[in-house]
Amino acid sequence: MIGQDEAYPDDLADDLRPNWTLVVLGTLALAAVSVGALAWPLAVISIALGALMIAGADVDARTCILPDTTPSRRWLAACWRRWSWSR
Repeated sequence: MIGQDEAYPDDLADDLRPNWTLVVLGTLALAAVSVGALAWPLAVISIALGALMIAGADVDARTCILPDTTPSRRWLAACWRRWSWSR
């Protein structure tokens, strides 16, 4: 049986914090598009929801998506090398 300390390491809290540089720059880009294309009440709502989505996507990519794709990248690279050698 796995103990509580083993299942949830202390460094997990650091992984759940978004990269603030990415969130701010992404939100600024989103704000530029939203202000130019929407009326101001909708633009404010769009910017707020977009900032939350960017922060969530950043955390999700680092904790769930990217670690899972590393073996498949190696597999694709091996297939590419084999294909290129056979030509």
